[in-house]
Amino acid sequence: MPLTRAAACRSMAAALFALSAAPLAAGRALADGHALAVEGHQASILDAVSADPQLSTFTAALQASGLATTLGGSGTSYTVFAPSDEAFRAWAGGNDPAAAVRAASPAALRAMLQHHIVDDVLPLALDPGSLGETYDAQTEAGDKIHVDVDSRGVAVDGVRCGRDLRAANGEVRVIGKVLADPVPAAAS
Repeated sequence: MPLTRAAACRSMAAALFALSAAPLAAGRALADGHALAVEGHQASILDAVSADPQLSTFTAALQASGLATTLGGSGTSYTVFAPSDEAFRAWAGGNDPAAAVRAASPAALRAMLQHHIVDDVLPLALDPGSLGETYDAQTEAGDKIHVDVDSRGVAVDGVRCGRDLRAANGEVRVIGKVLADPVPAAAS
């Protein structure tokens, strides 16, 4: 039986509504610290940070550095301390952080970002058994960051972590500071 024009319009409207509501639902899930699902599968770290409007500079830096492939895959679990857009603005000296990312060499960006990535899911739960824990974790850059878990939350190198995003391949903690010095602009 062929669809009437009204039924076809209702079907199309329902499909468009479902598509337009998906990013809103993903944003709500991200803001609440829940796992983001993409097409029925739990999303990767790259999917989670890409869907967060406050991590657009971090996402651009991941893509420019070549680390997007690493954090978009599966098989290895990571803890990522992702600086917010405001953190990148401070890192760029108050200038446009996106321009600073575009001006930096991919190798320099990669080295800087690796300081924010730990090749393991760290025990960052705020349960009574973990309060007062303090430890050092080795980053992908090969150096160490210091992690404290107390009643106020999680801090890395003295910087308080904000909300967390969970993904199939790890966890992201949003932070308010870039944990490395600004990178020099790439040679022209």
